[in-house]
Amino acid sequence: MNKFLIAMVFSLLLYSCGSNSPHHQVVADSLCLEIIVEDTIGVELGDENFVFGKICGVETDVDGNLLVLDAISCEVLRYTTEGIYLGQFAGPGSGPGELVDPMGFTLLSGGGVAIADWQAWGIFVYDQSFVYQGFIGPMPGGSPLSITNGPDNSITGLGLSFWNENEQPAGEYYLASWSDSVAESFRYISGPALIEASENGEVSISLPTLCFDSSFDFQVYTALSTDSTFVIRHFAPSGEEIGIFQEDWEPVLLNSVSRAAMENEDQEMSSDDYYANAIIGIHCDEIGNIWVRLGTSSYPIFNVYSSSGELVTQVHARDISDPLFELDFLIRSENIFAWNTNPVDYPKVFI
Repeated sequence: MNKFLIAMVFSLLLYSCGSNSPHHQVVADSLCLEIIVEDTIGVELGDENFVFGKICGVETDVDGNLLVLDAISCEVLRYTTEGIYLGQFAGPGSGPGELVDPMGFTLLSGGGVAIADWQAWGIFVYDQSFVYQGFIGPMPGGSPLSITNGPDNSITGLGLSFWNENEQPAGEYYLASWSDSVAESFRYISGPALIEASENGEVSISLPTLCFDSSFDFQVYTALSTDSTFVIRHFAPSGEEIGIFQEDWEPVLLNSVSRAAMENEDQEMSSDDYYANAIIGIHCDEIGNIWVRLGTSSYPIFNVYSSSGELVTQVHARDISDPLFELDFLIRSENIFAWNTNPVDYPKVFI
């Protein structure tokens, strides 16, 4: 999930609300949370340590500092949450620990960092001091598209496999776990990927809307939307499925703000593009809650569940416009960070 950064830390304000979401259980006549931007890091021009390019991930390290993976500079930049620049590691190139096409990264359970690099066909690993330690690869289908952490420095990621079937390209997506080799430890889920090749040789890959994250104790949660249902699944760190929550829903048209934004992109649109996804994100915080982002509003709305599946509250971010659903989030117990994959002005960090 390639992204420009708009990392955000929000204050929480209580207010009484209901929800007009047509597909999800609601917090009616109860307290909801409103998240509000407090501060920013980032400039359009000036100090190069604060000018971001294409941001494809945000994490916090063991000291609570902010790590930002920039796909243009191929480096990870480090900041305090007060906005003080601390340094960087990795960098562009083909040498040990240098990046070519980073897709995403995660903080390992031991405090180190793993970075998935598509063109390098694998995952680079750094220790807690951000010193390069080794490479997992080359991986058969390329690096995972995105990754999160697991127990004992293992890595959970969304991968792709390709092959020819009856002289036609075929493939599948899968969510798997890796330790210290290219061989998968196990798979959580998998499914078909639609691959089409045009006459001029261009290849397009279509995947379902699959979101995933790991909790503070390495439980894995996935959310998968189809035309008629959304499914949230809960897995143990060992890969065993613990529970599943499935709900039927009827597709609804995108709100007018999102439709207008998509039309202004001047891209070829099909009738399906005008319908909202039930779920467009799932995130785990550090106190055991699961934040499920709904796909029907031009600003972020989350249903927040306990680990047992009980709806705890609903969270709104009304002062953040996101009509094209390009924001991604990192939820922490004290802070919330978010970044935009394609900002209209310039990438920035809100704190």
